[in-house]
Amino acid sequence: MLKSLTLGAALLLTWAPSQPAAEASTALLRQEQPLQLAKKKKKPADVVVIEAEVTEEDIAGTQYYTLSGSLKNRSDEPVLNPLVYYEVYAEDTEQIVAGGSLLVQPSVIPGNGEATFKTDLNFGGRVRITLVQWLTREREPKSNDQREFFPKITDDTSADIPAEEK
Repeated sequence: MLKSLTLGAALLLTWAPSQPAAEASTALLRQEQPLQLAKKKKKPADVVVIEAEVTEEDIAGTQYYTLSGSLKNRSDEPVLNPLVYYEVYAEDTEQIVAGGSLLVQPSVIPGNGEATFKTDLNFGGRVRITLVQWLTREREPKSNDQREFFPKITDDTSADIPAEEK
């Protein structure tokens, strides 16, 4: 029994790595830099609203509001029946005062082409394009979850600085 215990201890000592070797093996296991997961590159949307605005017109003391804008087909293929979903936010309270969808004209936008849209509103404010939907030539439905406010506001404070001070 004592012989087998001594033999087992001797085998264990021969199999146990020396201290520097153990540190080297754990250093290999330890990463010097954190692992980063591969990020899936998002392909830019084929169809996007490139501009939108709510304009106000005073006719005989009554305010009329119009939402208008344009849409760009960035693909090489035509798109059919584009539909734009929008929300209008009050300037002072940031509450949604209007929302809906509208068809874009023309109903077929050629590859790399543009189209416009326009509709009357009951309220004015900032517009947020929420979604663009369309059909491919094969009648496959596609969409772009745009969720973007217009007009776009930039944080470029250098625009307020006169040119000679820049």
